[in-house]
Amino acid sequence: MSVQTHSSSVGLRKARAEAAAWVVKLHGPDRSPELEAAFRDWLSADGENQRQFERVTTVWDDARGIPMGGVPRVALAEWSRNPTRRWLAAAVLLLALGIGGLSTYRIWYADVYWTHVGEQRIVRLEDGSRVSLNSDTELRVQFSTAERHLVLIKGEAYFEVAHSTKWPFVVSSGGHDVTAVGTMFLVRHDPGGTAVTLVEGKITVSNAVLSPAGNAAPQSSPPSECSGATATRSPALGPRNAHGLAGAVRPVTDSSGVAGAAQLVTLTPGERLMFNTGSAPKLDSPPLDTVTAWRRGEVVLDNTTLNDAVAEMNRYEDHKLVIGSSEIGNLRISGIYHIGDSSGFARTVAKIYRLRMDEAQNKIYLNGKPSTD
Repeated sequence: MSVQTHSSSVGLRKARAEAAAWVVKLHGPDRSPELEAAFRDWLSADGENQRQFERVTTVWDDARGIPMGGVPRVALAEWSRNPTRRWLAAAVLLLALGIGGLSTYRIWYADVYWTHVGEQRIVRLEDGSRVSLNSDTELRVQFSTAERHLVLIKGEAYFEVAHSTKWPFVVSSGGHDVTAVGTMFLVRHDPGGTAVTLVEGKITVSNAVLSPAGNAAPQSSPPSECSGATATRSPALGPRNAHGLAGAVRPVTDSSGVAGAAQLVTLTPGERLMFNTGSAPKLDSPPLDTVTAWRRGEVVLDNTTLNDAVAEMNRYEDHKLVIGSSEIGNLRISGIYHIGDSSGFARTVAKIYRLRMDEAQNKIYLNGKPSTD
């Protein structure tokens, strides 16, 4: 182990231990404004402090639902003997869980990042990659020596991947794996389906059989990418070849012109692959400025139905928009709007179509008979 690696490891363990202590103090009986001020100073002193505090907080939250059987006796004894110091027992529990592992619970080397409705954040990963999280997003990151594996549980994320041919970067979401080496792409996952958009570089997407109607020109894959490699599949990560990398394959047609069962599709910059619930995958090329508008704090609409526009605006604010009738929902709207400004958006729509705008119970209602006269 090099001196630099050892130093980094020591710093990480130090930050983790301090983070555990801060979690315990902040949940203890002696919390005060002075303590909170000292905590904020510690948190801002080093980026690693925030990372480790998030890890420890995750374990702390998960520990609430864990049975007390197997917890060190010193913790249980302290808990029952001195109720005013129960937070100390929680500290012992936290350390036991963090060091020993939790089997099915989250463990130290699994990071979970999330944003609330209307919140966005940028996360720098251990390998130097950056991930921008959109509103109401949850992302799990787990690196191993074999690969950098991330799971987009919900929401939308923009990935700027640090280049490494020997360390695959795999994002799983909606039953699909996106594999990259060094590139930039977006993944969006919500109840309606999953969408993958390539901005720069090259990625493959698993379980993405496209018919000719899916706008993907069928082509044969080079022998070096298909032959001589035994396909494997792990429950979480999908198909892999003998090198651990997803191959670059588009749908292959046989002599009759019928699309085969290719499992991997390679995207080129500007392409978006969409998996909508209840329909076949679709490949298109949307304006990238529109797809990435949320990173500029904008929602770009281009002849979009009001139903879809409202759904997009509602991603960024708890103050929800509600459409009063299907007639209104089928109206079309274009323009650039600020995320989180549902009131301004509603006023614009109401003015264009002469609708009535009402606000009640944390909701904005658009009602009336539309007219452009």
